Amino acid sequence: MWGLVVVLTLSVLTAMARVSHSVVLVVLHDMLPVNLVVAWAILVVGLVTREWVLAVTAALLVGYHVGLLATRHRVDDAPAWAASAPRLRVTVANVYIGNATPEAAVKSLLETGAEVLVVTERNPAFMNAGAAAGARDTYRFIVDQPSDRPDYEIAIASRVELGPSSSVVEQGPLRIVHAQIPCGTRDLAVIGVHLTALVESGGYRAWRREISALREYLGGLDEPFVVLGDFNSTAFRPALTGPMRAAGAHDGHRAAGKGLTRSLKFAAAGLLARLPAMARVDHVFVSRDVYVVDIENLPTSGSDHHPFVATLAVRADE
Repeated sequence: MWGLVVVLTLSVLTAMARVSHSVVLVVLHDMLPVNLVVAWAILVVGLVTREWVLAVTAALLVGYHVGLLATRHRVDDAPAWAASAPRLRVTVANVYIGNATPEAAVKSLLETGAEVLVVTERNPAFMNAGAAAGARDTYRFIVDQPSDRPDYEIAIASRVELGPSSSVVEQGPLRIVHAQIPCGTRDLAVIGVHLTALVESGGYRAWRREISALREYLGGLDEPFVVLGDFNSTAFRPALTGPMRAAGAHDGHRAAGKGLTRSLKFAAAGLLARLPAMARVDHVFVSRDVYVVDIENLPTSGSDHHPFVATLAVRADE
């Protein structure tokens, strides 16, 4: 019992101290909301057996758990400018390179009617299905450049004409797709990313280099900007949220009260695909001049990720 308490306490203390220097800690942080459920059972055991030190320690962990969950449900107050600000709807989807039903995935995304699509794991089957469905007639402007890492390719498509800074950028080890989207009187930088997964060989080292590169890139951008895609990390990982905060970007799902929604499933097909998604690894981070009005999860449509639609309010020039 005390072994579990030690592991949970280590998870909480390192998360609070923003220490994420090993894969073990990273996994513990990613699963923190789930793992802390065990603290409730330990609290009951401590109370029943009158092991007061155990009960008090478990109670502290339970209190942290309650606070952690509560902050993910709370919706941030809308700033005064948001009510009259121009809005933009962005659909974000990891369409899965092995998707057996790309036509269904294309149909689902087109039905959102969003002004911008951010597609990760962009692949020829999906792009061909999009062409067959006439997607290029609606989304005529696209930033897309295939690479030698097909599992991590990204494309951004827009209904509105893109600004001249739209391009694929190699920022050190990280490939960034940057789309300049006119929104009211300002241009919004829409940044698409797909960071390396932990399951890859040397995955966490690569991920740390990429998140550092993303922080550096965002530090050179003018506001407003929004960063979307597959981060292969939950928002409970300090190694993700710390650099993003330092770059002036905050978690849009948390701000919209959707911080406990999930996107990554156990599988794209078969029995495991019927299970609920286990964690959110697909995110939206926004700068101060962007307010997340709402976020809605979509069906998976042959992918192992739930897409989502984010409605954004972009502060007008004063």
